[in-house]
Amino acid sequence: MSDPVAPLQSGEDGNLYANGPLSMLPVANGMLITNLATGVTVTLESELAAVINHCGIYRTMREHAEYLVSIMPEMGGEIEKLIPILTAVKDAGIMMSAQEVCDRVNTVSPAAAPVLAPTSVFIITCDRPVALERVLESMLHNASLSGHHEVVVVDDSRDAANAEKNRELVERFVSTTPTKGSYFGAAEQSQMLHQLVAAQPENESAMRFLLDRTRWSNYKSYGLARSWCLLLSVGNRCIVMDDDVLCSALLAPVPQSGLGFTNGMRDAAFYAEARQWQNAAKPAGFDPLVGHASCLGMHLADAVQALGDQPLSQEHLKGASAVLFGELQADSPVLVTQCGTFGDPGTTGNSWIPNLEAETIQQMLQSPGGLASALANRQCWLGQSSPCFSKRASMSQIIGLDNSQVLPPYFPVFRGEDQLFGSMLEFLYPHSVALEYPWAIPHIPQTPRQGNPAGDSTVAQASLQLCASFLTENPPVAGEVSFETRMELLSLRLQEAAECETPSIEAKYSALLARARAFAAQKANDRLHETANMSSEWDAYLTRSLNDNLTALEGKQDLAAIAGLPTGMSSEAVALQVKGLAGEFAAAVRAWPAIREAAKAHLAQSI
Repeated sequence: MSDPVAPLQSGEDGNLYANGPLSMLPVANGMLITNLATGVTVTLESELAAVINHCGIYRTMREHAEYLVSIMPEMGGEIEKLIPILTAVKDAGIMMSAQEVCDRVNTVSPAAAPVLAPTSVFIITCDRPVALERVLESMLHNASLSGHHEVVVVDDSRDAANAEKNRELVERFVSTTPTKGSYFGAAEQSQMLHQLVAAQPENESAMRFLLDRTRWSNYKSYGLARSWCLLLSVGNRCIVMDDDVLCSALLAPVPQSGLGFTNGMRDAAFYAEARQWQNAAKPAGFDPLVGHASCLGMHLADAVQALGDQPLSQEHLKGASAVLFGELQADSPVLVTQCGTFGDPGTTGNSWIPNLEAETIQQMLQSPGGLASALANRQCWLGQSSPCFSKRASMSQIIGLDNSQVLPPYFPVFRGEDQLFGSMLEFLYPHSVALEYPWAIPHIPQTPRQGNPAGDSTVAQASLQLCASFLTENPPVAGEVSFETRMELLSLRLQEAAECETPSIEAKYSALLARARAFAAQKANDRLHETANMSSEWDAYLTRSLNDNLTALEGKQDLAAIAGLPTGMSSEAVALQVKGLAGEFAAAVRAWPAIREAAKAHLAQSI
């Protein structure tokens, strides 16, 4: 899996090192750098401090030096002079060893392996009975449904005829499957909400914010249905499916052995039309629902062993971020499982393409039609070629959630609810991981989605992802901080936004958006250096992305410019809405554990 390692020179040990979380403070003779994980401090010249800041992923000293000179032409390519300097910084305690992580994970967990809870399967649907019928049929043919506690269709349809058709489809499905199944539509949601409110009237406002469809009748409530899935499966593990997928596991195009740790990047392969991947994809030979449940809820050490790659070694961590993975433990829980996608990638645009590895980009450019075809066709494989752990859950058309733990609620409306959920989960469980399996499921939207051969804008826009960044700016560093304290801190972070005045909200919004755009610009700039001269078309695409993001960084960002807002809405009006939503979500997060207990009691009485 790894690139060949250059011959070691004198003084090199071949081990992998990276910066953990750092604090930098200007002092008279340079920059005072503190490793926040260990408290070690050292003073470096300002120029060297800027260089060290780029050493956040696990590499050998030589690989760090080679990377630095590749992105900083001003260093004159002096790799041999840079290696002993980096080594001295490492020896001072500023850099962390990948072997230390491996030693902790490979240590037998002091706690017994958790007993894995039963699995409940959910399908979320909205006004697409044709798609629902297709996925239910695929489950009957490909899934071992008797091994699950139940199968529930959560219907968010707004059209009464579609809802009735969906109910009939579920009734027919239940009559032919050996496991318990049910339909959970508008009437069922209203009834359960009424009973939950009766049980906990003090939390009525929080419940209606998270769960009441009538409250959000003018919005697409992506997260509301997902919160219902969590309440209907309290104490169980749950597997949540979109309605436009097929319940069928397909192998990655080029499966690889071993496992890895990813900073959020995925592999991809591109196809000119759907028929190409449908003919090329190879069945994995197992039920994807069983596949998701195989490691969901395990401790990291147990999952590594189950994946057949024990013990963990430094090579597994090569290229991974020390900030994200430097504090992993043997009992770090696998709270989320994900898988890849064949067909439509499920993204709103193609801004993810510049984040691909250089080798994947080369293959894309050499495929028929090159970059323009990849941008236009939206027919691809997107996923991992080997099992990969990440720190933050993101998007997956089938996702596993260990709901035997107290998972946070989803924000009820707007896109980006999955990214916000992932950030909240990382805040609450800092040592947890998400696991993406090296197989994929077909994702075939009922109405094919069109791409853009010119390339979608890679300029970051306002979304719930900005809220995720705000919430997680200053999480508790100490891992021993209790879950209850973290939940309270999370709600207080939201409450902070609710109590800000318009100028403060505008300033924070502008800063968060600027940071996202600066990151996109830096990514485009790094890719220009790493993939230079692969093709003039690719260079032009990255240059346009870089320039667009740099242009967007200029000046203060106006709240009223957020895409999708009603025409003529003032910045003050937007700020007022942000304050209101933040305050309601803060109260909902604080009440969520109690709401879960009410749902658990309600379900127990219904049995």
